[in-house]
Amino acid sequence: MLQHVLDVVSVAGFAEIIVVLGHNADEIERRLLWRSERCVRNPDPDAGLSSSLRVGLDNLSPASEAALILLGDQPLVRAEVVESLLAGFSSSALPIVVPRYKAGGGANPLLIHRLAWPLAREARADRGLGPVLRDHPNLVVEIDVEGSNPDIDTPEELAALEASPDRRGGWIPPLVRRTCTHPPRRTDTHPDRSLQLASVPNLRDVGGLTTADGRRVRTGLLFRSAALDRLEGADAVEFARLRIQTIYDFRTETERTDRPDRVPADTRYVVADVLDGLAGHTPGQIQEAMRNPTVAREVFRDGKGAAMFVAQYRAFISLDSARGAFGRVFRDLADEGCRPALIHCMGGKDRTGWAAASLLLLLGVPADLVMADFMASNAHLQPMFQSFFDDFAARGGDPDLIAEFLWVRPEYLES
Repeated sequence: MLQHVLDVVSVAGFAEIIVVLGHNADEIERRLLWRSERCVRNPDPDAGLSSSLRVGLDNLSPASEAALILLGDQPLVRAEVVESLLAGFSSSALPIVVPRYKAGGGANPLLIHRLAWPLAREARADRGLGPVLRDHPNLVVEIDVEGSNPDIDTPEELAALEASPDRRGGWIPPLVRRTCTHPPRRTDTHPDRSLQLASVPNLRDVGGLTTADGRRVRTGLLFRSAALDRLEGADAVEFARLRIQTIYDFRTETERTDRPDRVPADTRYVVADVLDGLAGHTPGQIQEAMRNPTVAREVFRDGKGAAMFVAQYRAFISLDSARGAFGRVFRDLADEGCRPALIHCMGGKDRTGWAAASLLLLLGVPADLVMADFMASNAHLQPMFQSFFDDFAARGGDPDLIAEFLWVRPEYLES
């Protein structure tokens, strides 16, 4: 249920999301799919909902103008209700905005201006802000919305809701249901961390994996992908929701010229050419050879293609340009002003894969999980690679010749 609430609020574009946990906090934290949310603990959960409310408000940024307060046990909460509250807040002079459901029910979630936050100090025990709002009706504006938003407090209520023929489409989507039934450790699935944009293959969150000491790499701060040269239309709108502040392009000058990124407005674009000093076959030269089966047979036969990639991976730590590019990115990521950020090369699998793997190892993610994350590029890039294979075959080439090295392989990262 809590995951559903977080999924709903994640699409609204809030500057920060604070999740207050009390009892069973460790288990709940492990089971959630984290994006950019920040988790804080209520040191005295037995003091009731009112204490969690105060903990949440106390942890918001001083720059926050207002707070939207949601309860974790309301699986019918809908994004359109949140949008209605935001619209009501913008048009009202009153500091508190609440929904009035046509089918009845409590006034949640609610939006409250910072000026009214001291009212949270009046809340007691497990009653929340309900009694406080009744004591100050002159501060509250109600927004009419469809449906209802019931609390689910018992297993019986949950079962009844699941069996209801009219759940208004809001009840726990399959992704959330699957996540909540997984064991808490080492089951972070790569599809759940990916963002399915057809024009940006291999786009996924670098965060979300569990570290060896049981913590989790924060999500919503660093993303990885293939090139952004085809980003447009609805995909561009979805991409903008990530609020990327900085894009780091690991590609060579030839790659950037042939397929320039389409960078969203107000996003900083940084060239971090990893292979600028490479003397052998560059990615651009390899792609050119793939267009000519005769040249490809000469360049890639007898394992030469795979050997090129092994040498290229070793260059990631030997080239001055590589050390400079990766070092620049890692230093920048320590600066909050550069985040959220995105790193990419052409396919988002080699230069980007090495950078992501290095960072995850640095943060304490076990090597087997890092390798699995690295290898996941093969599944994400399969549709794009299939077009390469089909084109190569149409030109008279043997797809197996380029398949040998086009996929990422464990020995590349190990090298």
